[in-house]
Amino acid sequence: GANPARSEGALRAAPPRPGQHPPAVALTDAAREKLDITLYSTSWCGYCKKARAWFTSQGIPFVEKDIERDAGAAAEYRGKSNGYTGVPLIDVNGTAVRGFDQGRIQSLMAAAIAR
Repeated sequence: GANPARSEGALRAAPPRPGQHPPAVALTDAAREKLDITLYSTSWCGYCKKARAWFTSQGIPFVEKDIERDAGAAAEYRGKSNGYTGVPLIDVNGTAVRGFDQGRIQSLMAAAIAR
């Protein structure tokens, strides 16, 4: 018989649930101190919410800046976004990541911690 788990609907990537994935790297206090992560977001952005939940569930330190409510954050965002107008924009130790790209964020974090 056909396997229902292989139906077309099951092939779509499900958003990660908090706690579903193990941490990318074991975050010691020393590792946390090496991370400098800023989440540029808006109040209505669904992927900003997902990024916030993931950082929080993984114990990853980050600063969130709402680019609609904070003119200084909006100016910072424009300086780092290189023409990108979407949210989130996530700055991981000086490298801007467009959107919530968990794999890219994990590799940038691992590189920052390895330094």
